[in-house]
Amino acid sequence: METVNPLLVIFIPALIGVLALAPIILSRNLPIQKSTLIYLIIIGILWIPIGQIIFLTGVKLIEASKVSFLALTYPLFVTILSIIFLGEKITLKFLIASLLITAGVILMIK
Repeated sequence: METVNPLLVIFIPALIGVLALAPIILSRNLPIQKSTLIYLIIIGILWIPIGQIIFLTGVKLIEASKVSFLALTYPLFVTILSIIFLGEKITLKFLIASLLITAGVILMIK
């Protein structure tokens, strides 16, 4: 079986996403500050591929079935980080969803 370069696996979907969304975003003539654009480019070049590389490394080290369930905790971590950095409020709906996500992941990993 032939192996595929993991960086290629990361790059192609990202490129397709950029090519598909760029015309839509550019056609709206949204006012984007130069500093914001620089941050978006840095995030696109560094942060997203780094996350994907870490995920693919996890797939190599842990069973794929377990990694996929751990990946389902992504919304939980994003919400927690939004509470910390953006001051989002914790709601009852968030607490219930967090408990369900955590319980589901624990059940599936065992």
